[in-house]
Amino acid sequence: MASPFRVVDVNAWPRQGAFAYFKELDHPFFNITSLLEVGPLVAYCTAQGRPFSLAAVYLALRVANEYEPLRLRIQGEQVVAYDEVQGSMTVHVGEEQLAFTYMQYDPAFAVFLERAEQARERAEANPGAIDARTGQTDVLHFSVLPWISFTSISHARSWRTGDSVPKITFGQYRNEGERIQMPVSVEVHHGLMDGLHVARFLERVQRYLSAPETGLEGAHG
Repeated sequence: MASPFRVVDVNAWPRQGAFAYFKELDHPFFNITSLLEVGPLVAYCTAQGRPFSLAAVYLALRVANEYEPLRLRIQGEQVVAYDEVQGSMTVHVGEEQLAFTYMQYDPAFAVFLERAEQARERAEANPGAIDARTGQTDVLHFSVLPWISFTSISHARSWRTGDSVPKITFGQYRNEGERIQMPVSVEVHHGLMDGLHVARFLERVQRYLSAPETGLEGAHG
């Protein structure tokens, strides 16, 4: 069941002109890849025995639920703002098979982690199955590529359905001098967001990556 939402008054929306222009383009998406510092999160997850990738997904979801532009979606001719967004993540199971999992968000990281691990177990028990809820739009689409560090990436999209779900990809983290950096790709619909919004989103994610105790243990707010 999708999360509640409110309809944005497009006529009074500061992005009215940009929305009207970009929604008519054949390819209305743009992608930004940035290197984020993940050393503190790597150290935290190692010490606490927590899976790094799921911790990173949780922090991105937490920021999205605190920052409205990542919760905007196009529904027909309307723009809606979901009250809450969930996670939809690709996982590799079986013999090089890809599965799509649905991860319900919870402000408590421990609860989210338990749900995410259960989702992965279901995917491993049913290789090739696709959770029907991944068709919902109150999600962020996540991918994790721990085998490679990238500088850009593109995604499969359905042009016919008016897809406007953000896609976030984490790459392989590497030591860069005294820092540990990870490429993070954010792909969004240009009718809903500009580079400024992606930059603000990544800036907020970086704050939590730099202080994982705050992001993973602190009160939601």
